[in-house]
Amino acid sequence: MQKIIQIAFRDIKLEFSSPMAWLTFLILPLVFTFIFAGPLAGGDGDSSAPGLAILLVDEDQSNLSAELIGKLNASSGVAPELVTLAVADEQYFDGALAVLHIPAGFEQNVLNGEPTELDLRIQPSNTNGQIVNQAVQTAVGELTGPLEIAAASTAQMAANGRFANQAEQDAWFQAIREKAEAELAAKPERVSLTQPAEVDAAGFDLASQQALGQLITWVFIPLIGVSVLFVSEREYGTLARMLTTPTGKATYMGGVIFGQLGKGLVQMLILVLFGAIAFGIGYGRSPGGLAVLLVAFGLAGVSLGTMLGTFVKSAGQANGLSIMFGMVLSLLGGCWYPYEFFPAPAKAVANFVPTSWALRGMTDLVVKGESLVGILPEAGVLLLFAAVFFGIGVLRFRYE
Repeated sequence: MQKIIQIAFRDIKLEFSSPMAWLTFLILPLVFTFIFAGPLAGGDGDSSAPGLAILLVDEDQSNLSAELIGKLNASSGVAPELVTLAVADEQYFDGALAVLHIPAGFEQNVLNGEPTELDLRIQPSNTNGQIVNQAVQTAVGELTGPLEIAAASTAQMAANGRFANQAEQDAWFQAIREKAEAELAAKPERVSLTQPAEVDAAGFDLASQQALGQLITWVFIPLIGVSVLFVSEREYGTLARMLTTPTGKATYMGGVIFGQLGKGLVQMLILVLFGAIAFGIGYGRSPGGLAVLLVAFGLAGVSLGTMLGTFVKSAGQANGLSIMFGMVLSLLGGCWYPYEFFPAPAKAVANFVPTSWALRGMTDLVVKGESLVGILPEAGVLLLFAAVFFGIGVLRFRYE
């Protein structure tokens, strides 16, 4: 065991003698995790989030125009910003999403039952235009609907001579308007929308998925890179010389694999702590399950590197193929792009990729809140990958 530990520390010391090792071990994984997961962190689906910003010009400055602005502010679709007409024209020309212009005389025309136009300009190339249009139409409908009902009722009563003076007519108009607003607000829904219950009470955010994908990608590539160590020592003849000593093949391979696996586990621990502290990702829901899954994934990756090292002829080939296989298998495993969007052939291939099983297990733990028992199938498949890769590597292992 002492020789295994000595070989492991020797390899780690040699590897980290180059500044580039720190780049791939720590700097790039943290940077890419921050880039991909950072902007998505903290989103909880709160419906109170502000809507689309639109410019609003109020030249009427009346009670009715203020009511319309209040309804727009209460809308979840838009967030109006009061500006002058000159500013609105300038910013719309510069690409502002939309401008709503309430002209002078708006209240008077509406109360008199005269046609009134609101000027709504929306950038034709912006896909959010329909949301803005719908929000404005809804607010206008909520404002003018009760007014139209009150106006019709008041006109009918006036035609029948039911008002002694203008004050009575105005009071009737206001009373009918308030009643209509209350009735419309309390109207029963004709269509109800049902949704399935949340899978996880803690919620899901895309930041978790991105952080998991980056962890698997940046740990998997160095784990496969164990092939470079095997090939380098074979190229320089140090492997053959070492094996002439009392150090056996099993001891040597155990030292190399133990060292790289330990380095990978430390790297995974750093990324787990970074994701949990910086973005609140729920890695701690099942520490036992997380530990089992990370070890199983580490064994699968380092075993693949061991097998790869027996097929390549030079350290340059091993380094290039390690990066290529790491990137390709991470992509096929769903670490960069959601697995659910894969076409059927790609989904079939993903079943034979260790990164896919690692991501499924991590997703079950972090997103779905599974326990150790829940991720045992994924861990078992990863250990099966490790056994197959390691078995092929041992059978093909050679000194020169």
